[in-house]
Amino acid sequence: MQRIRPAFLVACLLTSLPAQLWAEATPARPGVIVLEGRDLPFLYQQSLPRIQIFAFHSTALTPIPFQIDARDRRGRWVIKAGPRPSQDDQPGRFDPNDAIIFLRRDMGERAPAATFPAGRWHEVRLGSDETPLGFVYIRVGVKSAQPTRPGLVRYDPQQDHVYAEGYSVAFDTPLPSHLAFVDSPGDLGQNLISHIGVDAEVDFLGGLLNIRRTDKDLHARLYGHTQGPVRVIRRARYWFPLPFGLRARGRIDLIFYPDFVEGTALVKLKIPPRFILADGEVSTYFNFLDFGQARLLQADRTPVGEKQSPRWAALRLPTGQTLLLVMRLEGGLQQLAQRTYFSNAGPPHSGQPSFGFHFSNIARLAAGRYRLSAFGVLLETTDPKVIRSTATFFLSPPRVSVTPVGRTGHE
Repeated sequence: MQRIRPAFLVACLLTSLPAQLWAEATPARPGVIVLEGRDLPFLYQQSLPRIQIFAFHSTALTPIPFQIDARDRRGRWVIKAGPRPSQDDQPGRFDPNDAIIFLRRDMGERAPAATFPAGRWHEVRLGSDETPLGFVYIRVGVKSAQPTRPGLVRYDPQQDHVYAEGYSVAFDTPLPSHLAFVDSPGDLGQNLISHIGVDAEVDFLGGLLNIRRTDKDLHARLYGHTQGPVRVIRRARYWFPLPFGLRARGRIDLIFYPDFVEGTALVKLKIPPRFILADGEVSTYFNFLDFGQARLLQADRTPVGEKQSPRWAALRLPTGQTLLLVMRLEGGLQQLAQRTYFSNAGPPHSGQPSFGFHFSNIARLAAGRYRLSAFGVLLETTDPKVIRSTATFFLSPPRVSVTPVGRTGHE
């Protein structure tokens, strides 16, 4: 069985919206499952402390860690603490804007029918019925049966540090300034990165006006965070100054799990770039202090003439590990030309190598709202089959189904 440890990704797209990611995956099962409230009507108006999640391992149903996060009316996660917290419409009660979150690694086998005590049970299946990838079971009980599992992931808002099972991340600039692998949760560890970069260039009016911005022009303001048993959400607002007093701006959610990090952003275009004869490109990258002998493995290219699909890249390290970076572009963002790169000729004193993503042809985009997500995983293997299967899970998560099971009656 392959063992997976944490790694990191920094990404940025379009109007210089950055997202920094770090990811770790546990044995052969990296990932997270998000059950949207709209798909769980049997839980509506239930008291949150009564909702329970179990997995079947060997012979018994066992409670697993999970958390319930709410979305606001715009579909963004509710941030509970910090300078700019947001509000849940129905605090304490489950509604369609809520979601149940748990780790894929905690899923179990399918439970026999005789296993369930009396009560209302629902089975959550990952994957198809013919080839299931895991199961959990939801019950509404008298009180929560969630176990206490310390050390999964913790955020220190005073220091702006994240501590997880195998990694730490620290901020003292708009972008992370410290990344380390650790053996004990709570350790800051030895920094592995020297520089995180963003380089964006846009031409307007057919090249009459050119604007270039880098990470040195980037500003940020922390909005707040949400701390839970499974993950921490850290939200910040980023912006770049533009001519005439304008700004390119956006909000980024960095979601830290014990075994990986997800970065998500919404990109909003009010005017299609082609209407103002605008086109441009964006590069995002980070520099390690080492890994100079690494080799790049890229996703298969999309055949000419077909719609471009999201990309991934893997950096196979001399240690026998592989750093996998995944960028999931949804909807119209897939029209962008995208590639990954790895260079041992980074900027002076910035460390080597440079590893990142490059996007171009923004003139292809239409007006609208788009979502991007980015992930990173460090695999303890250089096997291309393992690399590709892991990338596939993050690019195209398997279908999740929820069905009633078990016995009825009173508890």
